[in-house]
Amino acid sequence: MHRLLINPRLAGLGENGEPIEGWAERVLEPDVFRRLQELFTERSEKRGQPRDAYEYLVGIWSR
Repeated sequence: MHRLLINPRLAGLGENGEPIEGWAERVLEPDVFRRLQELFTERSEKRGQPRDAYEYLVGIWSR
């Protein structure tokens, strides 16, 4: 779902965030799309950083 919602074409916008001329139908309004992008950015900043795989192995084998 996330991949779908980060596509600017859903709101009739190009990659640069500007409206695409002649784009007739859109699923989201541009302001709703921008608010979603802000929410995704905010939530990803709060999410913890994943550990490297070897960190798990070191803990298991050092016991």
